[in-house]
Amino acid sequence: MNNDINSEQISEHIFLIKIVVVANSHINSIKSK
Repeated sequence: MNNDINSEQISEHIFLIKIVVVANSHINSIKSK
């Protein structure tokens, strides 16, 4: 039964990681200009 909670936490972590990656790419593109 704990698998549902773990999968939800993992999906949230992946979502946060994607936001961080996108933010970093934007920051890098702004610095390069």
